[in-house]
Amino acid sequence: MIFSNQYDAIVIGAGIGGLTCGTLLAKNGLKVLIIEKNHNPGGCITAVKRNNFVFDMGAHLIGSCNDTGILGKILRELEIGVKFIRLNPSDRFHFRGEVIEVPQSLEEYIKKLKRMFTDESSNIDKFFEEVIRIFRNFSKYEIVEKYGSFTYLQFLDHYFKNNKLKGILSAQSLYIGVPPSKASLLSMVLMLVSYLRDGVFYPINGTQSLPDKMLGRFNELSGDFLCNTKVVKIIISGDKACGVITESGITYFSKIIISNIDAKITLLDLVDNKNLSIKFINRLKRMKNSISCFILYLGLKNIMAKHINKISGWYHDSFDIDKCYMKSFYIFVPTLCAKSLASKNAHIIDLLMPFPYKSEAYQYWDNKKWKEVKLRLAKKAISILEKVMQHKLRDNICYSDAATPRTIERFTANSTGS
Repeated sequence: MIFSNQYDAIVIGAGIGGLTCGTLLAKNGLKVLIIEKNHNPGGCITAVKRNNFVFDMGAHLIGSCNDTGILGKILRELEIGVKFIRLNPSDRFHFRGEVIEVPQSLEEYIKKLKRMFTDESSNIDKFFEEVIRIFRNFSKYEIVEKYGSFTYLQFLDHYFKNNKLKGILSAQSLYIGVPPSKASLLSMVLMLVSYLRDGVFYPINGTQSLPDKMLGRFNELSGDFLCNTKVVKIIISGDKACGVITESGITYFSKIIISNIDAKITLLDLVDNKNLSIKFINRLKRMKNSISCFILYLGLKNIMAKHINKISGWYHDSFDIDKCYMKSFYIFVPTLCAKSLASKNAHIIDLLMPFPYKSEAYQYWDNKKWKEVKLRLAKKAISILEKVMQHKLRDNICYSDAATPRTIERFTANSTGS
C-alpha cells in the first residue's frame, strides 16, 4: 500500500483513544494517518491466540458501553457495531471469605450499601450525589479547582467514618493502578460512574473485536493505518508540531499531530527538549506512574462449572486497601462471557496481581532473571487460584503463559509498564 506523506492529522498510537480520535476526524472529512508500532490495533485492549485459546493481553472489562454511556455514544456516532454482554453482577469483592456482589443498577447498589450501613445511610446518598455531580461537570473550572488535588481517600474520609464501607467503596481503586490514598479523585469518579452507573461490559467476540471494528470503520472512511511502525520523532517548526519521523526514516507531515501514547515518551523522547521549558520537563520527570502488574493466563480443560462460576472479582485481605493492596489480586473468567475464546469444554482464567516495576531496580535484569521471576510468580498465581477454587489444577492446565511489567512496557510503551 502506498501512503501519502501529507495529512490533515496524524495520530500516534492505535489504542482505543487513538482509534476514536482518528475515526472522528476522518468522519468529519480530514485526511488522517494512524501510526501503530504493533501489528494489531487496540493498545491495552487487545488479544492473542495461543493453542486454540484467545487471551486478553490487557484490559478485560469495559465500562459505559450502554446507549447512554460515553463509549456507547461514541460507537453509535461512529456507526460501529460491536456486540457486548453486560455483566451481572457488575463486580464482585472478596474480603477474606465475605463476598459482596455489585448489582447492575447503581440505585440497587446504593440501596444495598444503605441496608448494610444504616448509620451511614444519608452520607451514602450525599457521596453518590456528589460523585455524579462531579462527573456531569467534569470539565468545569470549579470542579478542577475544588477537587483537582483531592485523593479518593480524602474524599471518602470527608463522607464516612465506617472503615468497612470505605473499604468496599475502594475495592475497585486498583482498576486505575493505585490504592485510594494515591488515587486521584477525578480519575476514580470517571471509573466509578463508568462501571457503577453505566455498566460493565465484555465484547461477545472478545476484546480484540472492539479495536478491529473501530479500525474497520476508520478504513471505510478512507483513513490510512500504518502498523509495525514506530514513531521516533515529532518534528517541531517554530512553536508548532508539523510532522513525524518513523524508525525507518520516513517523514510524514501534518498540521495536527495527536499522541495517544505515554506522555513521558511523547514529550521527553519524541519532542526535542529544546522546545520545552526546564520547569515543564522537571514537572514531567516528577510524575509518578501507577503500579504495574503480573498477569497469569491459563487455558484449562474439563473444568467443572462449580469451580469457576463465582470466582471472578477482586480479592483483598482486609478493608484497608492501602495496607493490603500489594497482596490483592483479580480473577476473571472471560469464557463465561464469550465461549468462542476457547474450544468446547475448555475455559480461560486470568489472574492479575500488582507488581511495582521500579525501573532503577529492574533495568539491569537480563532475560534470564525476568524468566526466573515470571516462573516464580506463575507458580504463586496458580497456587492462589487452587486455593480460591479449592481444586488442584495440574491435570486441567493445557496452556499457561504470563505477562510481567516488562512485557506490558514493551507491548504498550507505557513507562514502567503502568
